[in-house]
Parts: sequence; structure tokens; C-alpha cells
Amino acid sequence: MLSPLAHRASTWIAQGGAAPPTSSSPPPPTTPTEIALIALGVAILAIGLWLLARARKTPADAACDPPLPLIGPARRPTLFTLGMGGIILGYHIAAWGVPRWLPLHVPLPMWWALAAGLALAITGSLVSERLERDRPS
Repeated sequence: MLSPLAHRASTWIAQGGAAPPTSSSPPPPTTPTEIALIALGVAILAIGLWLLARARKTPADAACDPPLPLIGPARRPTLFTLGMGGIILGYHIAAWGVPRWLPLHVPLPMWWALAAGLALAITGSLVSERLERDRPS
């Protein structure tokens, strides 16, 4: 007996990964909330890409200059972690804004797993950097 998620996945694979067949009526119009989620997701994704570009330009053994707002001076690993976190979070926020018939999103009830993973990665990077910076030479 397949779980509901496994059944949906096997059906989706059997259809060749295509969107489920639609009826003769068009999909419902995009709502302002969906548009706002897509715009917010794209903005966060762009910030993540900017942080990755900044990580590439930052020397490996130095902090970024000028310091990041709210975070302060950050080195390459932290910039990379923040950038990847922004890309992942931005993608998921935008994916939650696309119509539900397009199977590109993590189920919304699992938002806590995404948030916990990103929080652990970013907190770990910031704590590691703080410990290394405060360590006596």
C-alpha cells in the first residue's frame, strides 16, 4: 500500500513529470497574494545571488568590506551560507506563490523544516565566525 505522497509521486512520474491534465476551464486567475509571494521570493533570491557574488570577491582570510547590515563584518564562508540560504528561501517562497496545479513546491505544512534547516545553517556559520574571531591568536 502506497502512502498518499508516494501515490502522487508515482502518478506524477507515470505522466512523465507533466502538470496534471486540466479540465476545459482555464485555471483560476492569479491572486494578489500569489503575485506578492512570487515577487518576495524573487527579491530574496536576488539578495542571495548578490551575497554569493560578494563572497567570490571577498579574500578568503578577510572580512567583507563594507560590513553587512545587521550582521557586521562577515568572511567568505558566512557570506556563502547566507547567499545559499537566500537562494533556497527565495525559491521556496516564490514556489509557494505559483498555482497549486504546478508541482514545484515543498508542501506548505513542511515550512518549519525549511526554516529550521536555514536557521541552523546560518546560526552555525555566524557562531563559528564569532568564535574564530574572538579566539586569542
